[in-house]
Amino acid sequence: MKEAKPYIICGAVVLLLLCLKLNTWSASFGSIEEFRGATLQEDIFYPLMAKSINKDKRLAIKVDGAAIPNQFDEIHIGKDKKVLLSLDFLRDRLNLCAFYKDDDNAILLYNGKESKVDLITEDNIDYVRADKVCEITGFTCDVNMDTYEVSINSNSNRSVLPSKFDLRDYNRVAPAMNQGNATTCWAFASILALESGVMPRTADYDVDAMIEFNGEVSGDNAGGAFTNALAYLLSWSGPVNSSSSAVKLSGNDVDEVKHVQETKFYTHKDINDIKQAVYRYGGVSTSIYANVSTTNLNKSSYYNASTNSYCYDGNNEPNHEITIIGFDDNYPASNFGVYVPGDGAFICQNSWGKDFGNSGVFYVSYYDTNVGSQAVSYSRIMAPSYYDNIYQSDLCGWKGQLGYGQSNAMAANVYTARQGEMLRAVGLYAIDKNASVTVYLVRNYDGTSSLKEREQVAARTFNEAGFYTIELDHPIELQSGEKFAIVIDIKVPGSVRPVAMEYKVSDSDINVNVKDGEGYISKDGMNWESVEEKANGNLCLKAYTTDVEE
Repeated sequence: MKEAKPYIICGAVVLLLLCLKLNTWSASFGSIEEFRGATLQEDIFYPLMAKSINKDKRLAIKVDGAAIPNQFDEIHIGKDKKVLLSLDFLRDRLNLCAFYKDDDNAILLYNGKESKVDLITEDNIDYVRADKVCEITGFTCDVNMDTYEVSINSNSNRSVLPSKFDLRDYNRVAPAMNQGNATTCWAFASILALESGVMPRTADYDVDAMIEFNGEVSGDNAGGAFTNALAYLLSWSGPVNSSSSAVKLSGNDVDEVKHVQETKFYTHKDINDIKQAVYRYGGVSTSIYANVSTTNLNKSSYYNASTNSYCYDGNNEPNHEITIIGFDDNYPASNFGVYVPGDGAFICQNSWGKDFGNSGVFYVSYYDTNVGSQAVSYSRIMAPSYYDNIYQSDLCGWKGQLGYGQSNAMAANVYTARQGEMLRAVGLYAIDKNASVTVYLVRNYDGTSSLKEREQVAARTFNEAGFYTIELDHPIELQSGEKFAIVIDIKVPGSVRPVAMEYKVSDSDINVNVKDGEGYISKDGMNWESVEEKANGNLCLKAYTTDVEE
């Protein structure tokens, strides 16, 4: 029978093509029939069928009747015919709290109920079965493989945010670190938030590597902000494991262990959105005003050391970054050292060591003047193998904006393919809420006049400000040496300069290279100006590719 197996496989492939041609795979995924005298093996047929559907992104997804783009392989047909949902899909689309328990299981929190579900890993992405999610939540999931449509209905049973939530209860917070006298709180806050999105799986990321990256621009001990952390993470310069420090000291390169592909930004007015972010994604870095110059708030009249609680009600701008790791809507207003008009506080972790607060943890009132400002949630942390290559010209990250005094503008970045690759996605900043973006591609770029030959490849709208990766509707193969342009038409309501850019902010930015990119901006899509000449900067507009399969 060993000789017959190749013929069985060939028969399966032929039948697969026939099924796709005739669209005959039913909602129950059909039955295995005899094909020219040979019974096809399920372990051959179904994986082939599933692979074809997943690769071509044929699945159309609806959640509560609304069409959802199938990005990042978030919804998947498994080799065993089951519909699989990624943890990101559960968080983003179904508003569930979903996180790892260990290497084999995930935890789902739904309206006060904690459930353990098996993880299924396919193509380096962790999934859970849709039918198991429905058992837990009461949702329904209907699959119609005649139309390749998956419909998920919450039946008005959407997850309700609890009144209290603490990441420590689920082993998702690393021990408090100590920044010492350095002004590097931004790095500690960012790393802690990032780690909490992966824990309780092992996550021990090197803070010093992030600080060193920033130091190449502003000096090792220079103060920073969330944009410094974003420049490091979004450029795929990190994170790296703390254990890699010795390797780097030896002069060898250190590979990043995760790729951050999406972040969301919040302000001090977005209390409920921040709570949702902590619940769904993990820790949120934020800024506060600490009215003492030492690492001891005991000297502050706004801090109650007996309850480890803080509320600043003055007008000073924020000067310190911490990480929100939970919230308690019923935390008593009487616990604060100043008058607070209502109950409720964020549970926060500082970077002043374990001697501060309760092992580094303290409460910050919802009514604090600054808490929630410059807040960042790391909402999509991916395996570094998902994309193979990144094209970018903004290593120093988002420093400012470009525009024409109106809410919309067009921008284009030109790159040259280093080898034969599949263009899969682009990355950009939505600088405020409700941004809408249309993405175009120009093949064989030959001067700005060729930018009018653009072809639409994707379109998205984003409720929150942030950095987003937009997957193309279909991957596009690029030839080695081909010049191509990523073009965006972006609209940000209320903005007069909607395009994010990198530029030399001050004399301290000695290593900002504004000549390593070729970017253009336009008011109407017809007449284009060089970003380098107009603003002495580069566009924050990235491209992601995968290697061509041989």
